[in-house]
Amino acid sequence: MEAERRVAQELEIAKQVQARLFPQSLPQLRTLEYAGICIQAREVGGDYYDFLNLDRDRLGFVIGDTSGKGIGAALLMANLQANLRSQSAIALEHPQQFLQSVNQLFYENTTDSSYATLVFAEYDDTSRRVRYANCGHYPGLLFRSDQTLERLDSTSTVLGSLP
Repeated sequence: MEAERRVAQELEIAKQVQARLFPQSLPQLRTLEYAGICIQAREVGGDYYDFLNLDRDRLGFVIGDTSGKGIGAALLMANLQANLRSQSAIALEHPQQFLQSVNQLFYENTTDSSYATLVFAEYDDTSRRVRYANCGHYPGLLFRSDQTLERLDSTSTVLGSLP
């Protein structure tokens, strides 16, 4: 029973740590309201979202999922987040290079069977335009002001499976 209690306590700590990896504040935009929430299927997991402040008028949105379940997937998610945030400075001017760099880092720092699916979208608050890349993830959905819905289908393969 002591071992079970210790495992439950460690999972609760992991859940709290993972919750702090998600955005804690939202950069203000003039032309867009947005929010995010992640409810893992288990205590912890590989589901991921983030908001990357690219500059005063541009915001990056990330939605992703890593391979596996539980603690292993949560560790992959933390690795992916670190890669995305460390490389985000180049996302504004060179989004393709940004994702190539994230892919390379993820590939080099994970096992052969590890991968992540990801949608990265950049929103320009001045022009109200979105550009995106979908790396093997479920299609993102873009709701337009005229009430139309656009699917953001896959544009690339998953991250981490190939260098």
